[in-house]
Amino acid sequence: MSRNPNNTPAHAEMSASKRDASFFGVQGVLIGLILLVLLPLLLTQAYFIYDRYQYRKGIEFQNNLEMSRSVGRAFEVFVHNLWNQELATGTSFILHNLSVDQMTRILGKTTDAYPMLQSFAWISPKGRVIASSPPDVIGRDFSDRQGVREILLGRKEMSISDLFVSTISQEPVFLVMRGIRDGSGLLRGILGATVNATRLGNLFAFQRSIGGGIGVLDSKGILVYRHPVIRTSWEDRNWLRIYPSFFEVPLAGKENVQSLFAEYDEKVRILAATPIHSLGWVATAGRWQEEALGPIMTATMRHALAVTIIALASLAAALALARKIVVSVTAIRKHALDLGRGKAYERLSVPGPAEMRDLADAFNKMAEEMRFRETALRESETRLRRLYESGLIGVLYWNIKGTVSDANEKLLEMIGYTRAELEECRIDWVSLTPPEYRSLDEQALAELRTTGVNRRPFEKEFIRKDGTRIPVIIAGAMLDESYSEGVAVVLDISERKRIEEELRNAEVHFRLLSDVAGRLLASDNPQGLVDDLCRRVMEHLDCQAFFNFLVDEREGRLRLNAYSGIPEEEAAKIQWLDFGVAVCGCVARDGTRLIAEDILHTSDDRTELVKSYGIQAYACHPLMVGGKVIGTLSFGTKTRPGFIPEELELMKTVAAQVATAMERMHLIEALRKSRDELELRVRERTAELESKNRELQEFAFVASHDLSEPLRKIKTFGSMLETTRADRLDNRGRDYIARMTGAAGRMQELLDALLSYSRIQTQAREFVDSKLDDIVRTVTNDLEVSIAEIGARVEIGQLPLIKCDPNQWRQLFQNLIANAVKYHRSEVKTIIRISGERRGGTARILVEDNGIGFDVKYLDKIFQPFQRLHGRKEYPGTGIGLAVCKKIVERHGGSITAESNPGKGTTFIIEVPQNE
Repeated sequence: MSRNPNNTPAHAEMSASKRDASFFGVQGVLIGLILLVLLPLLLTQAYFIYDRYQYRKGIEFQNNLEMSRSVGRAFEVFVHNLWNQELATGTSFILHNLSVDQMTRILGKTTDAYPMLQSFAWISPKGRVIASSPPDVIGRDFSDRQGVREILLGRKEMSISDLFVSTISQEPVFLVMRGIRDGSGLLRGILGATVNATRLGNLFAFQRSIGGGIGVLDSKGILVYRHPVIRTSWEDRNWLRIYPSFFEVPLAGKENVQSLFAEYDEKVRILAATPIHSLGWVATAGRWQEEALGPIMTATMRHALAVTIIALASLAAALALARKIVVSVTAIRKHALDLGRGKAYERLSVPGPAEMRDLADAFNKMAEEMRFRETALRESETRLRRLYESGLIGVLYWNIKGTVSDANEKLLEMIGYTRAELEECRIDWVSLTPPEYRSLDEQALAELRTTGVNRRPFEKEFIRKDGTRIPVIIAGAMLDESYSEGVAVVLDISERKRIEEELRNAEVHFRLLSDVAGRLLASDNPQGLVDDLCRRVMEHLDCQAFFNFLVDEREGRLRLNAYSGIPEEEAAKIQWLDFGVAVCGCVARDGTRLIAEDILHTSDDRTELVKSYGIQAYACHPLMVGGKVIGTLSFGTKTRPGFIPEELELMKTVAAQVATAMERMHLIEALRKSRDELELRVRERTAELESKNRELQEFAFVASHDLSEPLRKIKTFGSMLETTRADRLDNRGRDYIARMTGAAGRMQELLDALLSYSRIQTQAREFVDSKLDDIVRTVTNDLEVSIAEIGARVEIGQLPLIKCDPNQWRQLFQNLIANAVKYHRSEVKTIIRISGERRGGTARILVEDNGIGFDVKYLDKIFQPFQRLHGRKEYPGTGIGLAVCKKIVERHGGSITAESNPGKGTTFIIEVPQNE
């Protein structure tokens, strides 16, 4: 904690003495006052003068730059107007198919409209002049001209050439050309304007002051035009060659403004240049520098003279005042030196100006602050020392060479070195750091060199003296600005790493158990999965063998179901194992787990078998189902003498899961057998019921047929008695005969109904595709008389095509429509609606009427044979009709029900499967 060097009082006193003898004496104070008064004032004024000059120069630079921009915009507008004029003229040529004379006249008028133009020409797609104003260039080949060639090759649609000397007028000119295409994009011709550079004065109506000028340069840096005009040779027009460093900038697309020496008038000029981006040319504007900045220089010199006079006067006044503060300065200096030695704890009081007294008060406050900081520093050092010696964290000091120069006892305890070895410099960072962490150390060191501190601690390992490793979390900081020494705080995280490792192992165990349980429970044959699952568990536990025996009830022994870790010939020897033999036989006999460890050094007879396989530790678990042993599951290792508790617990859990899965398999097998037996009994019972039902139906058919003949005789003999013995019968006799024949008639009706009901099964036909609407129309024709008697209307909607017995469905609709006729209401017109619809694979048929209806609580009753809701005198009938309907629908695999309200009518709903 005392590693940082301190300045000694003797050193401070020596430094103060040297300052007293040199600059900070009384004489030095006076000189300092002079400099403090004079130099800042002069420097400030010099800066203001220079700043004003630069400001004025900047304004002049900006003015000339704006002027060059205006020149560029004017020239650019002129060229674009020419291109637009060429487009309009060329479009007119190709639209109106003009003659050469007509085109020449139009070109002449265009030339007259632009004073700057020397000529205007129409060039064919092959590069030959067709029409021109003036016409002296007609017929000439321009295909080799720069701009013409680029348009002909399709590289450009519009072009402007660089300056050249006209072979006709011998004057500097340039060409402005545009290709003219038709609606399909085919080049029809080129319009080219020859611009005389000497006539561009009409374009630039700029007035400049004395020494001012403007100009335009082409893409090669050749002066095209300048105002005012200067006489120059063609070689001297190449301003890029004369002023290369200046004009290379605008020709590259950037503005430039500088002061440079102009050779043509031998004066320094402020020259601005602006690129004309769309053309690749440059516009310039300039002015003599002396003309622009002369007035400001004159005013600056007058200002500088006045400032100098004022400064000298102020200096004289400052020297006079300096004499009065010498005493105060000397006292304050002495107090400051004492303060530096740590002796100036008494308050300072000095005479003199208010500023000196304020300065003395500031020193007094500084002394109080220093005393406070010294106290805080001592307390901080005490706390750091306690932390350093506490043994909670390790602290080490290191240098840039990697040597550990100091460390606390906790750090030495972590790495296993002694303090003597530390003091002998036998500990270095490289030997402490494993190779795989050196790149991480280099990153941390780079951060220290950049920021002076590791903003985030990082994890690594230290190599202890004995070669073992210890995980730590570490953060460092540099101790000096030269980044040559540093300190690191180290925390031992071995316990945290151990807990993390346990958590990871627990997670792996959990995932393994979850997978084992899931696969066992999902499999219909968990016994067949045991081999694969146990191999996974074996590899996870770092075991080299496992054995799974199952109890064979018939043999009364254990059978080897799955294994790993021994040769097949050895496995064949233990294919069968008796109860009480070896470890697994004892576990199966006793039903308890057996753990054998350090087998190679034990004499237990039960472990002799697994010892012969080279197994050192062995754990066998019983597989229990309902308190009964059904087998065993065991794991063995050949590389270590024992198991840890977590491994034994995992084995126990896996064994329990295997047992549970096998128990589930046994239960499923038992349920499957019970289901098969139940299905067999149901099929037998169903066949028996179907046989009984057929016998009953046949009996009903035979009974109704055989009873009809006696009834017919009763009715016949009754009629004969009533006819032949009428004179012998009294009223009572005739009444008896009437009752007898009526009862026989009713009995006949019941027998006919019973016969009809039984024929649904006994005389049924095969199902055929049938149109229900045809069947309904046949039934309505049969019932036409009864329908007409009550004035009813039958409405038949769209009905589906179904596969059915058409005779039975004819009987079905006849019963339902007859019911609607029978149970009609006389006060309203009877309406009977028959409709149908398809719902998925089902046909739904509705038979609706507006008759008397019924209470839905009797819904189940109306479909039972011989059940009636009304008296026989009120509504005659046998009560068998709806039962017949239900029997027919059920034979077709469907259902019938009804919805009704008393006094509002009834809707019968039939649903049967509909074949595609």
